[in-house]
Amino acid sequence: MKKSNLSSVALAKDENITKQDLAQAMGELKNYTDNGFKDILQAINQFSSHMDNRFDDLEGRVGYLEQEFTDFKQEFGGFKQEFGGFKQEFGGFKQEFGGFKQEFGGFKQEFGGFKQEFNQFKTSVVTKDYLDEKLTDLRGDLIIMIRKEDNKLLQVVEKLEKKKIFSLQDSKNIMAMEPFAKT
Repeated sequence: MKKSNLSSVALAKDENITKQDLAQAMGELKNYTDNGFKDILQAINQFSSHMDNRFDDLEGRVGYLEQEFTDFKQEFGGFKQEFGGFKQEFGGFKQEFGGFKQEFGGFKQEFGGFKQEFNQFKTSVVTKDYLDEKLTDLRGDLIIMIRKEDNKLLQVVEKLEKKKIFSLQDSKNIMAMEPFAKT
């Protein structure tokens, strides 16, 4: 604000104030107050614009929050429905689980019996090592028996050759046969 020039006007008691001086002082006062009011109005307008912008921003935020809240309410309603369905399904599951629990009790008893039978079976089952050992023994016994039979066959062939029933070539062919060929 501008300072007033009122000091230039004589305002003392003893001095004579003319109409012109009074008019000039009144004009200066009018200009001073007009400028002051303009400054005040300008500050109020700036403050008002600033507040309008803040309110607009606040309205936007509130509108956004209202929309978010509406969306949340809708999603919560869907969740609430899904939870109700889940609650019903869980009740059915609970009943089914009760039946399963009973069936499992029966299975547990059956498994106990099976376990006893398996243990009995396990004690009577032959192991691979045992079986391998027995097969090796059997193979050895068979080889011994076949050698004895082969020796008997050799003696029969020799006797038949001596009696001239077999030729020397027939004897050689028979002796060259497996399992224990002789040349």
